[in-house]
Amino acid sequence: MTNEENYNSIVYYIKDDIGFPFYYDELSVEQKYFVDSFAENYEDSIENVITDLELTVSDLERDLAVAEIECRKLKKEIYELEGRRD
Repeated sequence: MTNEENYNSIVYYIKDDIGFPFYYDELSVEQKYFVDSFAENYEDSIENVITDLELTVSDLERDLAVAEIECRKLKKEIYELEGRRD
């Protein structure tokens, strides 16, 4: 969505509360600059969150693989110990 579409989708009473017009094309130059800058920073923030989540998923997948290998080793040890008792 464009900044204009995002702005126009904000409910009217929020814009009215801060003294902004209802439609993007009615914003002053300064207001457009504020809205566009805010949207750009928001998008950067979202991209950073997504990147962080992707890294977390990678870390968790690696940890899971290590845990599965360790689990197999422990199961093998248990099997061997149980086999020796009989």
